[in-house]
Amino acid sequence: MDTTKKLGMTLGRWAALGKALQEAAPVQVPWEPAARMVAAAEKDADVAAQILGALLKNSSADTFPGLGDPLEVDFGAHRWLRGAREESYSDWLAWIINRQAKSERILPLFGIEAGALAGKTCSADRECCTPRGRLDLVINCDESAVLAVEIKTSSEPDDEQLKRYLALLKQWRDSLGLVLLAIDLPENLGLGDWTFCSWRDVSVRLRRWASIWLAEGRLMDAAMTLAFCGAVEQNLLGFSSDGISAPAMAEYLEEWLEKYRNAEDR
Repeated sequence: MDTTKKLGMTLGRWAALGKALQEAAPVQVPWEPAARMVAAAEKDADVAAQILGALLKNSSADTFPGLGDPLEVDFGAHRWLRGAREESYSDWLAWIINRQAKSERILPLFGIEAGALAGKTCSADRECCTPRGRLDLVINCDESAVLAVEIKTSSEPDDEQLKRYLALLKQWRDSLGLVLLAIDLPENLGLGDWTFCSWRDVSVRLRRWASIWLAEGRLMDAAMTLAFCGAVEQNLLGFSSDGISAPAMAEYLEEWLEKYRNAEDR
């Protein structure tokens, strides 16, 4: 997990705990040092919130003209997206991938180089049932290769489950392996033959897809992809323009704008 995000979550818990302890034993609890830390973090958040305004304005005007940045829309108010329902996010991601088709964009979305597969057409299948379990997402590159993606938004992956999938993939034609897509690298898993990919990286890369589609006039594809990014960023990554998460959100937008401008230079 990003260090700034971790700090924000920790300080938030401290603030809640401190309030409860002060109410229970206001005299005996030495809360002053922690209170100063929370106050400092809130001050940093206020500064970051001011910076966010400029970053959102730049992202909206430069990268998504006419649509705006998805972080300007409250996707936490959307009941279907508000939680971390793996089926909802998996279904939508598969839909976006099938709107792309190009292997040289789809495989790098998960950190896999296209290599000799560049120019191939890819498609995504959901919930592929096998004798060793149900694969969340399977990316087929024509008849040349296949990539499996295990998707996690809230639940913890099981090491034995990943091993079963890996054993299955070794039997498939030209397998590209197994990718674990999750918010953070799980601490309960040891090193394996699978590859980890974060939702943060996927969301930044999908923003790039959306900017390209918007430039090509594919307005609906761009809008639907940006809506997905907004849901991931707010509901899975915990970004908010208010409160302690503002610095992490500002850092994320700076990363996106830098990558977008570097891509534009090429």
